[in-house]
Amino acid sequence: MRILLTVSNWRGNYYCTVPLAWALQAAGHEVRVACVPEQAGAVTEAGLVPVPVLHGPDVMLLERLTRYGEARAAGAQLPPHPLTGEPVDDPDAFDLDAAWSRVWDETLETMRRSGDAAVALARAWRPDLVLWDLMSEEGALAAEVTGVPAVFHPPGLFGTVEIVDGEDMSPGDPAGSFARHGLGSWGRDRIRYVVDPSPRSVALPMPGATRLSVRYLPYNGPGAMPPWVLDRPARPRVCVIWGNAATAMWGTRMPALRDAVDAAVAAGADVVLTAGDRQVDALGELPPQVRVLRNFPVHMLLATSDVVVHHGSANSLMPAAAAGVPQLSLAVSNDMELVSGRLAGTGAVLTLPARHAAPDEIHRALHALLHDPAHREAAHAVRDEMAGQPAPADLVGPLERLARTGELVTA
Repeated sequence: MRILLTVSNWRGNYYCTVPLAWALQAAGHEVRVACVPEQAGAVTEAGLVPVPVLHGPDVMLLERLTRYGEARAAGAQLPPHPLTGEPVDDPDAFDLDAAWSRVWDETLETMRRSGDAAVALARAWRPDLVLWDLMSEEGALAAEVTGVPAVFHPPGLFGTVEIVDGEDMSPGDPAGSFARHGLGSWGRDRIRYVVDPSPRSVALPMPGATRLSVRYLPYNGPGAMPPWVLDRPARPRVCVIWGNAATAMWGTRMPALRDAVDAAVAAGADVVLTAGDRQVDALGELPPQVRVLRNFPVHMLLATSDVVVHHGSANSLMPAAAAGVPQLSLAVSNDMELVSGRLAGTGAVLTLPARHAAPDEIHRALHALLHDPAHREAAHAVRDEMAGQPAPADLVGPLERLARTGELVTA
């Protein structure tokens, strides 16, 4: 069987698909990963075969423009300049409308080219099944054009149709690629199958779709494991994760990050901080009990951590949930607040909006996670639930039947 996996131009969107791709390869199937050239190296490092034919819009630039517009409209503190990354004090110093017009035109052209490239690859290679990640609608397009089943594979905690405050959060098809290929207008209500690593007990909006639960196996990129990560310190360990997405969106001056580090130090914890190079450099000198890592695979830190503090992404929430570690989510965007809130309902996660969280709120939340056993019990319950879900290898048979018959029956 041939499986085409289409991935978007952000590693956090597709790292969750890697364990299933491994399982399909191990079962003897051919897997190819359609990606943008910038992602070919990361795909290769994951042990998969990239086909670098897609064209990806600058996802983080679009995020920065969106956040800048929201802050300006609300009269809130402005994030960094969307183009230069420099601090901005005057809201009129940057012509947001002109930038949006130019960037959006470029984005639409990029989307059109990428959709056509995915279709051309599918026609040439003739996959039996297409998997696609959180933001890679090209996969759904290529599958429909070539008449093969498509399976959506988000990183967890996302539904198919996400409506927040009356606004559809899915990217849709603004370039009109589906209509141009004779498939009408695209909406995620057309998704029929979803591979979902979320805890089964977390309700997600997936109207009309069959949800294939899968055990979450963390993959955060390659890296060696230093032996010290296995040593449990005498003091509680707080792991602070600040991903590249948070820095790309808001720059290096988010006070909540330093407030979280200070709160962990004040609590007497052994602190491990992992972040990108720019963010680490901007933090400057830290207390001696803070161990600083750069772009470290976060799942290796969790076995000996007592609490995890992070920026609210699914790629932080899900590994910590699978490890059974209580979490403080300092969510940096609306979608991160949404997915954090879904796990917060279990009691395993406390969540605060990073842009508005006061230092004393962070201190209180961290104290509760360290000292209230209810949060650890809830985190263990979520871990046990996730561990009981089918392994990626268990999905190979159902996906083979789907490719062969066009139908999928789940237990």
